[in-house]
Amino acid sequence: MATHPSPAVPRADRRTVEREEVRRPATMRTSYAVIPGEIFDISTGGARFEAEKVPGPMVSCLLEWDDREVFCRVIWSKHDACGVAFDKPIPVGAVSEAVEETRRSEPPAALHNIPLGTRRNRFRIAARNEDGEPS
Repeated sequence: MATHPSPAVPRADRRTVEREEVRRPATMRTSYAVIPGEIFDISTGGARFEAEKVPGPMVSCLLEWDDREVFCRVIWSKHDACGVAFDKPIPVGAVSEAVEETRRSEPPAALHNIPLGTRRNRFRIAARNEDGEPS
């Protein structure tokens, strides 16, 4: 008798706590490597860590950022990023501190997005004659 696979059941989101966007320098320590990188989002239960090379799933590690050290386990890993679940939830205050430190360390405006002198240059171009000389 042939068995039929059960119909696909939509996968529920496994995160129970929403993550906050941050950008904090961090270090991941495993039994075989010390990996410098950055944390890009964080919650009381886990974080996303990005580095040039990250460990694969199920690797136990110590994640360090600011003045914190948290034991965790890699849940997923792709190219230069991995998601970790903390062994014990961190305090909400630790998440808030990471968010606040990110805000303090970022510049107030992204200078590369500000077109400096664009308006003035348009007027200079418009004020030139056919030979390219200022009129």
